[in-house]
Amino acid sequence: MSHPRLTTDLGKLRHNLDTLLDICRKHGIEMAAVTKVVCADPRIVALLEESPVAILADARVRNLQSMRTSKPRMLVRLSMPDEVEDVVACAEISLQSEIHTLRCLAGAAERQGVRHKVVLMIDMGDLREGIFFRD
Repeated sequence: MSHPRLTTDLGKLRHNLDTLLDICRKHGIEMAAVTKVVCADPRIVALLEESPVAILADARVRNLQSMRTSKPRMLVRLSMPDEVEDVVACAEISLQSEIHTLRCLAGAAERQGVRHKVVLMIDMGDLREGIFFRD
């Protein structure tokens, strides 16, 4: 029995990427490319590295750690306090909503001598993730 297999046509991917980048550029939007579904495949990361994509993003720390890029990397899920050292080491930006985790990230960034940017998540009423607006 064989496992599922994903075949990527880099030419078609580049065409689709260029189309999206053109639409974004016309509206003054910088694009972040999420590599989650391809597990930061080096061929795809290289293609994104050569493009005008502004940020490379993933939901897994190990995928961000494996990326070879000069672009900022972003963790697109909330961090756990026990992983902040790795998050700061492998991502310049992360999504956050917990005060305790923010303090842990600040400490990790200070210890590593870097600045770590945060996108503060605000809950929109579905109680999934983010701080409550009243907080």
